[in-house]
Amino acid sequence: MKQYKAILSNIPPAPILCYDVTNVNSYPGSGTLVTDIVKNSNATLINSPVYSAFTSGSLFFDGVNEYLMTSTDLSSKFPGSSPNKSELTSIFMWVYPMDNGVILTEQGNTSLNSGWHESEIEIVSGTMKFGMWNGTGITSVSSSIATPFNNWYYVGLVYDGSTLTGYIDGEIAGTVTFNRAAPYNNGSNLHYSIAATDPTSMGDGSYAKMYLSRFEVYNSALTQRQIKYNYNMTLNIF
Repeated sequence: MKQYKAILSNIPPAPILCYDVTNVNSYPGSGTLVTDIVKNSNATLINSPVYSAFTSGSLFFDGVNEYLMTSTDLSSKFPGSSPNKSELTSIFMWVYPMDNGVILTEQGNTSLNSGWHESEIEIVSGTMKFGMWNGTGITSVSSSIATPFNNWYYVGLVYDGSTLTGYIDGEIAGTVTFNRAAPYNNGSNLHYSIAATDPTSMGDGSYAKMYLSRFEVYNSALTQRQIKYNYNMTLNIF
């Protein structure tokens, strides 16, 4: 029985958002709509990122002006009431970066870089960085794991209420402790953009040239075992 419970504890909860470009039910290979498998927020492709059969399917962002933006406010998926809603979150994605730039940003609305916005995963001078807004600026940590361009990586971050931990391929790449400020506790909604420029950055701020295969958001702090489970379960597409 104890072994059975341990196995169950390795399985993460369901995400509140999931885009899977390898699945035709999420992206059929054309058009501007990316469908959320868990049906909380679809996304719009801006300036025509193109579908590629690279791996089992991915979206290519050119590093010039192409990006993805979630359509629906996700703040209601986090428990509690503002200004005291839960700030626990886990965000993971399969990406193939080809240059420096902003991989993931958090947005207060669907108009890029208006109102609340911040870079959360970014490559600066060849180093992956992870960060979140602390109320006056971004608190960030640089990855201790090298991520050379032109390779697939399962990258993400977890904020557990006090500590942000960055991950590369299921391994801890860095930690930093601080008090996060979430947009929905500061009068804004919650959206995500991928590959978009963001002047509130960790040092680069430009559009990202990259492929995206999968993107998931959780309203809880995943454990490393759960992250490795997800990594191993999705690794087969590569």
